[in-house]
Amino acid sequence: IQVVENNTTATISTTSTTPVTMMTLSITPKQSTSKIILMASTPLAVSVGSSNAYASFYIYDPSGNQLSRTVTGQAGYNSDQHALFATHSPGSTSAQAYTIRMGSSSGGTGTVTTDQQRYNFVIMEIAQ
Repeated sequence: IQVVENNTTATISTTSTTPVTMMTLSITPKQSTSKIILMASTPLAVSVGSSNAYASFYIYDPSGNQLSRTVTGQAGYNSDQHALFATHSPGSTSAQAYTIRMGSSSGGTGTVTTDQQRYNFVIMEIAQ
């Protein structure tokens, strides 16, 4: 029924295991029975400050529930492309805000960054 999308090359970096917001997109479903399809991609680079440095990439629903997650492993300096897919059934015609986030997923001291590379977020409403 409709598509909302955005992309950017804004650099986001973190060492926190608490995920930081990369982008939030909202969609207002036209039908309460619609299914929302979410797709996101990003390159994430991990610079290792100590052992066990890993990066995670997430999609969250409007209630803050994690819908999808990827993890990339450590290396001296590792950049991997992450792609996430998720579905959500809001059961409402009110605005729904979805978020992509990233963070460290280990106890290491590495930095996770988008490193000025393009990342994308697409939301589609599918009639049911």
